[in-house]
Amino acid sequence: YSVEPYDVIFNFGTPRGLRPGGEGSSNTYSINAGLSYDLTPEATVFANYSQGLQLPDIANSANSLDPGVPLPGSLFVEPIDVEAIDIGIRGFSGNFSYAASVFYSRSDLGEAINLTGAGLGERVRSPQRNWGMELSGSYRASEKLSLSGSLSLQEGEFDRSDDGNFVALNSRTVPPPQLRLQADYQLNAETTIFGSLFASGRRAKAFEEGQDFFEPESYAVVDVGLVYEKDRFRLSAQITNLLNEAYSPVAQSSFIPGRRREGPGRALTITASYKF
Repeated sequence: YSVEPYDVIFNFGTPRGLRPGGEGSSNTYSINAGLSYDLTPEATVFANYSQGLQLPDIANSANSLDPGVPLPGSLFVEPIDVEAIDIGIRGFSGNFSYAASVFYSRSDLGEAINLTGAGLGERVRSPQRNWGMELSGSYRASEKLSLSGSLSLQEGEFDRSDDGNFVALNSRTVPPPQLRLQADYQLNAETTIFGSLFASGRRAKAFEEGQDFFEPESYAVVDVGLVYEKDRFRLSAQITNLLNEAYSPVAQSSFIPGRRREGPGRALTITASYKF
């Protein structure tokens, strides 16, 4: 990276003043290994170990420095090192296929936002750990009907003071439990209708430990649609948020207390295309 001298126009909690910038680079090697074993012709267990390394967001790292502090040698631009393991099983039985896995990852020098109150957040480089599980499956109920779904459960913590006391990562970094269901039905050779459900659960840990300004609420959103294709013509129609559910997606929520963005309401989208 290479950054010219700069000043911060606006950044929570960081004073104005000239920073000298600087340039630098990082390099290392990583190890990745995997093992799989067929329990039966229909079921396979697997285990993977991986290491990863990436530079943090240089712009945000630069904004976190005080005036007069150069980028090279700063903890904020040190690479994020991660090692992870995941163990699971995948397979099929007749028209049903499935996969299930658990994972754990850790970093001696992760990157997180520590909320300090009044909407202020400070970038922290400290130990971090994440874990969770994922389930997925699909079922071909008939020649015309297909069903699928997935469930994701995640959690994560960081040691904000590097003293061995971990607290929860905010819910924009670690989302609440998420469930997805999908059904597709082929009416005829040209027409398919579909419906999907996305449900997000509650996550209290980050709120209780001061890393969320509000506790994410559970909600469910239903979408339905239709696709018609014949020769070179394609027509699709979709209604998103069919039940006009009022909800606040965690990914669109602000760190500022009391400022929560609502998700989009019911909407109809129609698209037609023709390939020449």
